[in-house]
Amino acid sequence: MFDQLQATFNARRVEIQQTTAGIDPEQVLVIEIIGSVDKFANAVKRIEGLEWMGEIETDEITPDEDFYDEANPQKNLNGRLYLVMTNQRALDEMLSLWQRYQTDPDMQFKHGLTKF
Repeated sequence: MFDQLQATFNARRVEIQQTTAGIDPEQVLVIEIIGSVDKFANAVKRIEGLEWMGEIETDEITPDEDFYDEANPQKNLNGRLYLVMTNQRALDEMLSLWQRYQTDPDMQFKHGLTKF
């Protein structure tokens, strides 16, 4: 998914605006999690180029091979969708965080980024 988002940015640069009217959905990063992350918006603000758009609580997350209820693997999950406007610089930093985490799951995030 990160590769697809990065290709979108390479094809066309983001235009920042004050309202959500006319926002291209390909420039919005949707982060889906099971449960919730307290103060996630604060972590988003720590990465230059990310702009908090909002969050939606949902109980309709379809289980998959990574996320499922052990007692009932077919049961939909509760969680949140976080919507964030992003640009190329922010995407590069997110990718860097993800790659470093994949290399070392015990890595220490910089102050303010631990919610990622």
